[in-house]
Amino acid sequence: MMIRGGLCIIVIALLALTPAVFAASITHTYTFNTPAIQIENGNALILLDGAHSWAPVGEPLLPTQAVQLLLPPGEEAVSISVRTGDPVLLGSGIQVMPAQQPQPISMLDPALVTDHNVEIYSSDDLYPAELTGNLRTDFLCGHGIASGLVFPVQYYPQSGEVYYFPEMTVTISTQPSVQAIQAHAELLQRSEAVQKRVTGLVQNPQANASYGPEMPMDLDIWDLLVITTSSLMPYYDDFINDKNLRNISTTSITTEEIYATYSGNDNQDKIRNCITDLYMNHALQYVLLAGDTQQIGCRKFYVEAGSYSAYIPSDLYYGGLDGNWNTDGDNYWGEYNEADFFAEVMVGRNCADDLVEAVNFCTKTMMFETDPVVSELLTGLMVGEDMGWAAWGSEYKEEIHQGSSLYNYTTVGFPETFSVDTLYDNASYSWSAMNTLRPMLNEGPQLMNHLGHANWDYVMKFYRDQITDNNFSNNGINHNFFIGYSQGCIAGNFEKNNPDCIVEEFTTIGHAAVAFVANSKYGWGVSYGTNGPSQRFDREFFDAIFGEDITVIGRTNDDSKTDNIAWVGDPYYRWCYYELNLFGDPTLEIWTELPGSFEAEIDDFVLTGSTEITVNNILMLDATVVVAMDGQVLGQGQSTFMGNAVVELDEPIASAGILDIAVTKENILPWYGQMEVIEPGITLTPASPPIILPSTGGSFDYNIQVANDSDYPFTADIWCDLTLPDSTISDPIIGPVTGFMLAANWSGNRDRVLVVEGGSPGGTYTCNGYVGGYPDFIAAYASFEFEKLGSDGCFWDGSWGSYGESFEVSELEATVAAPENYNLVQVYPNPFNPTTAISYWLLAIGHVRLEVYDLSGRKVATLVDGWRDAGQHQISFDASGLASGIYLYQLAAGANIATGKMVMLK
Repeated sequence: MMIRGGLCIIVIALLALTPAVFAASITHTYTFNTPAIQIENGNALILLDGAHSWAPVGEPLLPTQAVQLLLPPGEEAVSISVRTGDPVLLGSGIQVMPAQQPQPISMLDPALVTDHNVEIYSSDDLYPAELTGNLRTDFLCGHGIASGLVFPVQYYPQSGEVYYFPEMTVTISTQPSVQAIQAHAELLQRSEAVQKRVTGLVQNPQANASYGPEMPMDLDIWDLLVITTSSLMPYYDDFINDKNLRNISTTSITTEEIYATYSGNDNQDKIRNCITDLYMNHALQYVLLAGDTQQIGCRKFYVEAGSYSAYIPSDLYYGGLDGNWNTDGDNYWGEYNEADFFAEVMVGRNCADDLVEAVNFCTKTMMFETDPVVSELLTGLMVGEDMGWAAWGSEYKEEIHQGSSLYNYTTVGFPETFSVDTLYDNASYSWSAMNTLRPMLNEGPQLMNHLGHANWDYVMKFYRDQITDNNFSNNGINHNFFIGYSQGCIAGNFEKNNPDCIVEEFTTIGHAAVAFVANSKYGWGVSYGTNGPSQRFDREFFDAIFGEDITVIGRTNDDSKTDNIAWVGDPYYRWCYYELNLFGDPTLEIWTELPGSFEAEIDDFVLTGSTEITVNNILMLDATVVVAMDGQVLGQGQSTFMGNAVVELDEPIASAGILDIAVTKENILPWYGQMEVIEPGITLTPASPPIILPSTGGSFDYNIQVANDSDYPFTADIWCDLTLPDSTISDPIIGPVTGFMLAANWSGNRDRVLVVEGGSPGGTYTCNGYVGGYPDFIAAYASFEFEKLGSDGCFWDGSWGSYGESFEVSELEATVAAPENYNLVQVYPNPFNPTTAISYWLLAIGHVRLEVYDLSGRKVATLVDGWRDAGQHQISFDASGLASGIYLYQLAAGANIATGKMVMLK
């Protein structure tokens, strides 16, 4: 990053010398169908597909076309112009509906219909006078994006004439700026995921190529950062380990470490600088703030909207990493020209105050993601209240339930695969929170959407003290936890402490909600109609899920905002943009299909020193397999068309323990398995240390002991060699003894003698002993040193002597009882290429037939067919003449038959 910063300084200096040399422009053409006119109570609504109905309060409500164009690297928009053909008369004598005054959704007695702006409606001046507006530049991961509005419909209020333009060509003039150059130099990322976000946001995706190719990621990538206090961090360990196991690379840092390590004007600034550091140097995508505001402070953004103003708690501060959100250094953070509306990272918050709430959050999240009640996943619940307005809550909610194209924008509703219940107040019915809604929530609908009056301690007609584990029974086993979304006012005001706000209660108790999107200040609606600002964000949230397939909840919430970025010049929209915070894990995946499942297979154990792990029977292509031990990821891989995965580990397994293995794929329940890591024992003990041999040579006694302390028998190679004084390695002085069977809970030792020739060079020698797979796979190692005097320039000629008790397999001293029945003890190695050893036990003498078949049932080999004594037996299978694939072996001994599977990979 220092190189990027240096380049940035040079370019900024050049820019200061020649500010206008680099000016450029981009052009884009928009086409429009003929608008329709809909009359409501004597007022006309102009309908034009894809052009959202918007205007300042009291002014003619006309279609507006969002402009979102990708700018040249290092530049920002400075002006916007439009070229049109001749306008087309749509009609005359038309009174266009005025835009309604947004009201706080908590208002019980809102003002009546907003009247026409007399100054505008009594004039015959063309409205709007300009065809463009709200031009601004924001930056997403170093990409400059211009947003603004064009107005394809114009109106003469006095005569009532309405015109539209079938085509509008927009030109945005650009030039380099300090902020744009800094964004490009310091925050640019070109991963596939980032490019997908950028091209999905802009109307000129072909310009993406101007930012260069995908950048190779040669750094440690962190998808998710968990920030919490040192006292709470241990309670997130299982959550973090599970994320890593499911291929969501997760790291953590305590607030204490951040405050001690990072600079900043206050703790919030230090936390944001930490996030920026991990974004720049580790491609961070998500942040979980694991603590309430006493543990992790919030930043409050100031907005004035009509007669209302507020300091809005907003975790967007930690996600939008350009600038500092307070350019002029006053007490008003997040003013319009200071904001960074495109978030580089997605932020969620778990408002845990103590270990109980932290454990509740982690448990609910992991259960919902890994082991939900599958039959309840494709369910929803729409909840609407009588707000005392002309429009019922049900009218708002049905636009989301069914999907809607009202007010000139289309959002997709729940698909037919979902079962959606509704609970609506009407003129003759008012539902009860405890008696009606509570049982429905306890049934575990996945998605719950609400509109109604609320406050910090009241939402969905519940009071805060009713949100308890006694009142809610959905525990993730009998019924699912739910994901909530409410337009209600202030219910998500997470800066409220002692007591906490009601949405915090829903998400931190052991039942109820696994995640919730809610307002930290007023939600905004209109008393007549449903074209309120909060409704726009609500509709876009569910459209992200069902229309755009954006199902990671942090990105879902972000998309509902960026779909509205062209209108953030309207303070009511900006208010909503800031206040919609996610209470939950930002990487939480919303289920949109009934998930399938894996039936993967792994061996029971693996030896230390292993460098790969094989998972079979995945039966799906491109499933991700992650292998971890003690919370550390050792390697990951993808399943092949054959339905298996061979995971190459970053390093050989160093010690005994348990491997955790997970197989994951989108819309498939994760599969978890464990393998025991066995560390064979080997000990080399010289008889009379220290050993110092004269220059004439000599001999000494030593003992080699090999052990298997596990409950699993296995075969391995045993060998010993020498490290010479010049660090070269000799040929084996014992073995290699190949295919040595180490029975379960067995140990054996041998006394040996090593004869050292007098002509051998003087110096220090090391006698090395190994258990593993000769010559490269080492599962266990032991050694001792000895010295030979003299330095006569002679060299090693390999003529030393080594003798003593043999390590032949037939001489094994088994110290454990034979199994109660015959058994295929081991196929090793498996997978193999091209030979493997099949070992088995027999309780008594009898006739044995051991045969191998391919998957079509064709017999490919008969390995044993005759009488065998009781005890242990081993046979080699050579598949050199066979194709790669899965083979079945069958052992028949008397009336007993056993089968198994082995994989040959060439």
